[in-house]
Amino acid sequence: MNNEQIKEIALENGHALFTMPDGTEDIHPHVYKFSRELLKVQNERIRVSLQNLSNEIDNTNDRRVIGYCLDWVQEFIDEITVIENEEEDNE
Repeated sequence: MNNEQIKEIALENGHALFTMPDGTEDIHPHVYKFSRELLKVQNERIRVSLQNLSNEIDNTNDRRVIGYCLDWVQEFIDEITVIENEEEDNE
C-alpha cells in the first residue's frame, strides 16, 4: 500500500490535511507509520498462517487434514468479512 492509498483512506475516515514544513498539504506522518505497522502485523499473521496451512497440506494425503485446512481458510475469510461489516455498521 502506498502513501496515496493510505492518505485516501485516512481522509475518507476523518483525518485532515495539514500544512507541512515544506508548504505542502498532507496528513500527519504518524498516520502513515501507524498504517504500515498495522499492515505489517496483519501480513505477518497471514504469512505464518498460510505457511502452516501449506505445510499441513504438503505433509498429508489425508482428506480430513485437507478439509481442516479448507475450514481454516473459510474461518479466516469469515473473520475478515465480520471486520468489514463492523466497519460499515460504525459509519
